[in-house]
Amino acid sequence: MRLYLSTLAKKIGVSCSYRLKKARHNAFLAEATLPRVVHIENTNACNARCVMCPREKMKRPVGYMDLALFKRLIDECSQWDSLEEVHLHGFGEPLIDPYLTERVRYAKEKGIRDTYVVTNASLLTSEVSERLICAGLDRIKVSFYGATKEAYEVIHRGLTFEVVKDNVRDLFDVRRRLDRSNPRICLQFLPQSANSHEEGIFKDTWQDIIDLSRGDRLSQAQLHNYATGRVYNPVNKKARRTSCGLPFETMHILWNGDVAPCCYDYNGCLVLGNVVAAGLREVWNNKAFQHLRKVHRNRTFSRVPLCDGCDQLKVPRSIEKRLLSYFALTIPPERDVAVAGGAEKREAALKS
Repeated sequence: MRLYLSTLAKKIGVSCSYRLKKARHNAFLAEATLPRVVHIENTNACNARCVMCPREKMKRPVGYMDLALFKRLIDECSQWDSLEEVHLHGFGEPLIDPYLTERVRYAKEKGIRDTYVVTNASLLTSEVSERLICAGLDRIKVSFYGATKEAYEVIHRGLTFEVVKDNVRDLFDVRRRLDRSNPRICLQFLPQSANSHEEGIFKDTWQDIIDLSRGDRLSQAQLHNYATGRVYNPVNKKARRTSCGLPFETMHILWNGDVAPCCYDYNGCLVLGNVVAAGLREVWNNKAFQHLRKVHRNRTFSRVPLCDGCDQLKVPRSIEKRLLSYFALTIPPERDVAVAGGAEKREAALKS
């Protein structure tokens, strides 16, 4: 009897767990009338030739988003209660844009809750840091993929290790001098062949400088595939894959107004609309976007080759583990690196 009750309890538990997961999945893939996150590419120009990025395969013209267009997009975004984040970067180095500070300031004046920039920090001088902080930038992530000069400059071709390291330290110093809580700073490490042995050095270098009380963090990411550009991870098209969720919550706008499905489509191969000729709401709810969401909801990814070959679709964990094991990809997904820094250590580290 005990065995029977135990078995029944397990079955009920599994059934409830399955139903709960299914309900969450259905809610996640519900039709969204407006995006939760908007990516606005201010420029696709870049001053680096990082080995993991397919810059040499980019066929799009290099340019900068017109400031008037940007302001119109922000004006529309500011009317949405559902909007949580606006990312002010794309497939380029955002600090090259001479209007970046003005863009951040305008977004904050219009009430955008969370403005976010990802940068290589090569142009992040103390003056630029001060302007961005005073403009109200909420978050900044620095891609810092080498803990030594040798590894860093092999990966971030065209950049200088000492310059970038000093710029990052200056960012913390300027924020402290201004006594500001913004921006929250994330320093990200991306293991690959040239730096996989340096994770510990990276952590030791920065853990006493970041300020956990202000929301700073160290993170470790994983190499991802780029559509038509780079293939780092295997894709199992026979697995029962589920949506990445991006078509239901994120709108990715390129500098010329074209709307791509996500940031992994760096070349803008799949254009869902253009916000120069139409408003954000109109593009988000057009037939092309609805078709993409239908494909993701029904898991018929073969109907969109760009998605079908993407490593961001979710696969059952057991299959994923076998694939990663087979291809020797032991790098974990993006995660925070555990640190335990104190104020005294941070002060000493900044002065050293």
